[in-house]
Amino acid sequence: QHLGTAILKNIKHVKRDQRIAAWGLATASVLLLFWMASSHWSLMHEDMQGLINAEAKHRQGELKAYQWMKENLPPNAAVLTGEDPTFYLYTGRRAVRTNVPLRHWYVQGTEEEVYKIYAEIDQFARTNKLDYVYFGLRHPLLHNFMLERVTKDVHSNRSLEEIYRHPGGTVYKVKPPEPAHQAA
Repeated sequence: QHLGTAILKNIKHVKRDQRIAAWGLATASVLLLFWMASSHWSLMHEDMQGLINAEAKHRQGELKAYQWMKENLPPNAAVLTGEDPTFYLYTGRRAVRTNVPLRHWYVQGTEEEVYKIYAEIDQFARTNKLDYVYFGLRHPLLHNFMLERVTKDVHSNRSLEEIYRHPGGTVYKVKPPEPAHQAA
C-alpha cells in the first residue's frame, strides 16, 4: 500500500525526475508481479503436473502390492509399514508405522540412529507382534538420501523372508527369532 501510494503521488509530481523515477518504479513493480504470476503458473501447471503424474505412477505400484497383500496375507495379519493409515484403508489389515523419532528430521548427525532402527527392524516387528514388513520405495519418515542404505539394510536382514516384490517395494515375512546358543 505504501509503495503504491508513493508511485501514484510521484507520477503527478512537479519535478520531472520524480515523475521518471515513479514511472520506473511502477514499471519495475508491474514486471515483478508479472514474473511472480508466470512463475506461479509454471509451478502449478507444469511442475505440479509432473509431480502428480509421478505420484499416480508410484501409487499404481503400491495399489498392486496392497491388492496382493489383501488377497494373500491372513485377515488377522499385522504389518509394519511406512504409511499405516493408507495401508489399512486398502488392505483392511492392521498396520503399524515404523518408529522413527521426529528429531531425526530436525537434528543433523542423527542418521546413524535411523540406520540402526532399520537394520534392526525385525526386532521392532517382533516386539510389536507384527507378522510382516512392507517396505516401499517411498517412505514418509526418511530423507531421500537415506533411502538407498535403509532399503539395502532391510533387504539384507536375515530375519526377514521376502515373499513378494514389486517395483515400488517389497513384502517380507518376519521369521521367528533364532534360538540362543548355550555356552558349554
